[in-house]
Amino acid sequence: MQNALATAHSLWQSQDEWDGRIRQFAVQELLPLKNDTWLEDLEAEVTPERFKDRMTLEAVTVYPDGSFEFWHNDGDLFFGHSIRIDGDIRGGPTAADIPG
Repeated sequence: MQNALATAHSLWQSQDEWDGRIRQFAVQELLPLKNDTWLEDLEAEVTPERFKDRMTLEAVTVYPDGSFEFWHNDGDLFFGHSIRIDGDIRGGPTAADIPG
């Protein structure tokens, strides 16, 4: 439990930096998917700024090994799927997914 709390405190103390890193990673990993296969009819390509703006943080889960998950509402980027970014304190964001 102490390690999970240390992870949470580290994320909290640098929350603006982590928010930026998480959103930028989501853009890097998921924006091409959005623009290549998830556009609605006549929908213009989504810009990186618009992608980040539509994400709304819903939850952060931390684990004793220093890993975390950031869960976002997708703002209908992916028709209501969540945006999950996984990572760890030392390595930063490492994976992005859009679970149902």
